[in-house]
Amino acid sequence: VEVAQSFTTIPRPNEAVISADKMNVVYRGVVNPMTISMPGVPDSQVTASAPGLSRKSGPNYIMKPNVGSAEVTINVTGTFEGQKFSSSKKFRVKDIPKPEGAILRTTGAVKLAKANILAGELSVAFNDFDFDLSTRVNSFRILVPGQPSVVVQGNRVSASAAAAAAVNRAKKGDIIQISEIRYSVSGYSGTPKPATPISIEVL
Repeated sequence: VEVAQSFTTIPRPNEAVISADKMNVVYRGVVNPMTISMPGVPDSQVTASAPGLSRKSGPNYIMKPNVGSAEVTINVTGTFEGQKFSSSKKFRVKDIPKPEGAILRTTGAVKLAKANILAGELSVAFNDFDFDLSTRVNSFRILVPGQPSVVVQGNRVSASAAAAAAVNRAKKGDIIQISEIRYSVSGYSGTPKPATPISIEVL
């Protein structure tokens, strides 16, 4: 998982840096690509250090914050016209947000025919989160009114004969609940937050 960010730090002396503090965030458990530079100074004369920070090439770094850290400070040193300058910038460390469960890429309360409920792929959606995360639903629980709930291994109701039979017995207007959606995020080293449930009205 790559989460792209670009930051320029420690410009020439007396040059101001103004930034929106609420955007100074890196995400725990994923790779946060960062660009760190000093205007007018060769990249070879700029160094940056922080827990979880490593240099790829030139001004390009990757940050993978330590588990449990609430903040991380990046310290930067550069040499300009024979003088050394140092600066630092603090970033908040946050978990990736809680996603919404989705069927056929639709979240929340949906209305579907039985055929679409059976064949529709379940996924999770990180709404209002700009980073591209590769995810896959591994299992979920489905509850059809008047019938026992069924745990399904996979990302479709049709993956379980018992779940498919329960859906086929559902009546028009029944509200089917899908909850306990377990999913994985490619390259993510943390524990994903539980996804919100899905409510499906049978058409």
